[in-house]
Amino acid sequence: AFQSAFEKLPASATVPPGDPAKSALAEAASSMMDASLVPWLFKEIKSQKGDKEQVDIIQSSLLQTAMKLAKKEQLDDLKKLVDSEGDKTVDQQNYKLAADVVNACTDNVGCYLAKIEDPAVQERNAQFTGIKAAYMLAIIGNDATKGEIVKRLPKVKNDAIRFVSVLAIDHLSPKGDTKIAGELQALVDADK
Repeated sequence: AFQSAFEKLPASATVPPGDPAKSALAEAASSMMDASLVPWLFKEIKSQKGDKEQVDIIQSSLLQTAMKLAKKEQLDDLKKLVDSEGDKTVDQQNYKLAADVVNACTDNVGCYLAKIEDPAVQERNAQFTGIKAAYMLAIIGNDATKGEIVKRLPKVKNDAIRFVSVLAIDHLSPKGDTKIAGELQALVDADK
C-alpha cells in the first residue's frame, strides 16, 4: 500500500511548509527498517520525473533511505546510484560511512552494537556510521538485541544515533516489552 501510494504521487505534490511529499514519504520509509524495500527504492530513484529541483530532493531522500536500509549484497548497486544520481558531497560521504560499517560488520550484531557506542562515531561528521549500525541492528537483530542496545545507550552521546537506536528497540518489540520499557525509563530518569 505504501509503495503504491508513493508511486501514484506526482513529484509536484507537497506537504507543509512546501516540501516534496515524496521526499517526506521516502524518509518515513526508513522507519520500516526493512531491507527488502531497497530494490524498490532503487527503481524509484531512477524513475522520478518532474521539476529538476523537486526530483533532486526526492532522489536524495530515496538515496538516504536506501543507505540506511541496504545490506551488504545491495551495496554495489547503491554505489552506482550514488555516483550517478547522488550529491557529490553528502551522499557520497554517507555512502562511504555506511558501506564501511556494513563491510566491517556484515551480519555480526556484536560488531554493530560496538559501532553505536564507539566514541569516534559520536561526532557529527562520523555519525552516519552509528546511524547505519543502529538500522542494521533493527534489520538483522532479534529479541535479545534490544536488551543489548539498551545496555549501550549510556555511551551513545550522539542524539541521532540514540534516536535510531531507540527506533531499533521499538522495531524489535512489535508486541511491546515491559522489561525493556522499564530499563529505558530508568535511563530517562537518570538523564534528568
